[in-house]
Amino acid sequence: MDMSFIVRQSCELKAVGAEVFRAACSIEWIREILGGLKQRRRFYDATTTWLMFLGQTLSPDRSCRNAVAQARACGLLSARASVHTGAYCQARERLPEEALHSVAAKLGAELMNAERAEDRWHCRRAMAVDGSSVSLPDTPANQAKYPQPSAQAAGCGFPVMYVCALMSLTSGALLDFATGGGAGNELALWRQLWPLLRPGDIILGDSLYSGYADVVLLKARGVDVVTRLKRRKTDFRKGRIFGVLDHLTVWHCPKQPPAWLGKQLLPAELSVRELRFRVEVPGFRTETVTLVTTLTDAEAYSKEDLAGLFFQRWQVELRLRDIKITLGMDQLRTTSRATTLN
Repeated sequence: MDMSFIVRQSCELKAVGAEVFRAACSIEWIREILGGLKQRRRFYDATTTWLMFLGQTLSPDRSCRNAVAQARACGLLSARASVHTGAYCQARERLPEEALHSVAAKLGAELMNAERAEDRWHCRRAMAVDGSSVSLPDTPANQAKYPQPSAQAAGCGFPVMYVCALMSLTSGALLDFATGGGAGNELALWRQLWPLLRPGDIILGDSLYSGYADVVLLKARGVDVVTRLKRRKTDFRKGRIFGVLDHLTVWHCPKQPPAWLGKQLLPAELSVRELRFRVEVPGFRTETVTLVTTLTDAEAYSKEDLAGLFFQRWQVELRLRDIKITLGMDQLRTTSRATTLN
């Protein structure tokens, strides 16, 4: 089974990207995850179906008819298989979501492991987290699990599935994602991804991720945070001053911790670094950005370094958009709750 079939289908993969993809996407572990399913012998076994499905999503012509034709032409599919698409469509429906999710997460991990230490920011794994959403068909099953936004009148909107994704800042690999229904649930989805983090990692997020509890708990795991500051007053005349609009200060635990903590206690205070800089990009409006970070060593991590790091993080929203557009995921066509992402 030749992985070059997948590479040929993608118009977006550059020469270097194709080689990285080949190195990370080993057919052996894909077969181990998908091929281990108990199935009778078929033309469309689980691994073959996954390869065809992936090639279909990367092809400009995403029709099932083209997927079958291309698979037959390159020898991925037996010439004795029918040219009709019915069997292929049924085979796609048999692919279990859990196994597909495992393949996606494994591929992201392999791509990140292939990164060179010198290409990473200060030789550390830097990852960006962000949320997005996709629209679903208006069916009772989808409405039950992914209800439409409360701002819309009942019966006048579509179900919305919210997604929180974790991406490598170095390679752009999508490490994993969590999905759920209900607006304002992004942080709850984000906490489901914490088991992926390792001591020494750096997380970049927007102001939503700058809550005291989240920053403290991640720091306790050995994970540093760089986020945009939310609604908190900053006085750069106080604390330990590192430079212009750059100082070390102390955050105090809120009197009423979030309800999701339950009986878990938080430390009374946390030392953080706050800094402010201006972003000037030709053709765009100048913007002032205030960051908070647990990277408090000003000699090891300069203000300019942190500003450059966060500027790279802004690209994550464009990358999520690119993934949704490339895979046709801005609006999913599934009509059954069982076939949506979990």
